Amino acid sequence: MKEHAIHIRGARVHNLKNIDLDIPYGRLVVFSGPSGSGKSSLAFDTIFAEAQRQYLETLSPYLRQFFPQLTPPEVDLIEGLPPAIAISQWAGASHPRSTVGTISEVYDFLRLLYAKIGILHCPNCRVPLGTQSPENIVAELMRLPEGTRAMLLAPFVRQKKGQHKETFREIQKLGFPRARVDGGLVDVEELPSLDPNKVHTIEAVVDRIIIRPGLASRLIESIHLALKLGQGVMIVCHEQRDPQGETIWVDRLFSTTCHCPQCAASYPELEPRTFSFNSPYGACPRCEGLGTVEQFDPELVLDWNRGLGNGAVKLWSDPRESLKHHEKKLARLMKEGNFDWETPLAKIAKDYQVQLLYGQKTSRSRSASTDRFHENSSAAEGSNAGRSMFLGLLHLLEVEYQFLAEGRKRRAWSAYRKPVTCPDCAGARLGPVGRSVLVAGRAIHQL
Repeated sequence: MKEHAIHIRGARVHNLKNIDLDIPYGRLVVFSGPSGSGKSSLAFDTIFAEAQRQYLETLSPYLRQFFPQLTPPEVDLIEGLPPAIAISQWAGASHPRSTVGTISEVYDFLRLLYAKIGILHCPNCRVPLGTQSPENIVAELMRLPEGTRAMLLAPFVRQKKGQHKETFREIQKLGFPRARVDGGLVDVEELPSLDPNKVHTIEAVVDRIIIRPGLASRLIESIHLALKLGQGVMIVCHEQRDPQGETIWVDRLFSTTCHCPQCAASYPELEPRTFSFNSPYGACPRCEGLGTVEQFDPELVLDWNRGLGNGAVKLWSDPRESLKHHEKKLARLMKEGNFDWETPLAKIAKDYQVQLLYGQKTSRSRSASTDRFHENSSAAEGSNAGRSMFLGLLHLLEVEYQFLAEGRKRRAWSAYRKPVTCPDCAGARLGPVGRSVLVAGRAIHQL
């Protein structure tokens, strides 16, 4: 007999006539034939029935009494049979979010497994994450410019539905007068009315500080308290200057369990919903867990035998008018790539074709998808560097399409779009954290 295979000898279930068969492991095996040839009898009534019977025999006698007694199928021998899953066939519309894992509910167990024993790697640096002590957090905050205002927040609810009245009462009992709800500050004595059908994020405001010398002793106490209330996770919301010089407030997440030693990013504790592409918490923000996005197809929207100035982009009647706000950046790209408005797209060097269509990348470019609770302080620098780079024809078309009102023009533009694999998650459906957790060297979407 072949090794690494399921060995079946003398199968006589229903209309099977002493079938002998070896089914190799690790292969996609298809049973085909006319109606009544025994396909279902072999797959369901022989192989799966025996696998189910063997599984029930592993249970204790006490548990087995709650299951019906299964009779062995009519077969002389079945060897090498691994645990089996059978998915029933039914007529009905398929759902784009359904997979074999979700229908069979095996994915629920995989999510639990990865949340408990998975090793989180930094989505940016690809290194295993370590721990961060309260003293490290103090040192990190004291490096902020003197005079910076900041709030120390302890997360109580993260992306969960409900009105959460008990949470507000708990925050009030702990002596905190304010909380941040979905990004806005509220007085906990006046319970806000939350939509129970929408997800909400609630954080207690533990302390409000201004960075200055001599603050470390007060800061360490507040950080210990915030970490205790947040179960090892806290958020610091502080002032920062944007590229235009205006003051904005940004969040930085700190964790005593998931901290990157290279880029200093922190991430929340792993949960089963981190790996759920049907939940806003775990799904890829760009494709919302579908694995595909709809965007303009270069082969449909571009005429490769024409230049930008004479109709290369089919949807622009006046390309110079459409590109007038990007003229300087485009001129630099044209000079670097040695092409002009009349050069046919097909004759532009391949590297510059890519930059013209998809935009120029900076050396500081990073994944567009970041964790919902982490906003890296270098984001402002990256966006400032990106201001001198051409964004790409397809990106500009997408922006213009989003502002089109529903009507004939929008429907006409839709004909030039098609579903493509999500560029952020590469079809994995999960956010950056869920894609970066490994068990035995594999992420959950690679199983």
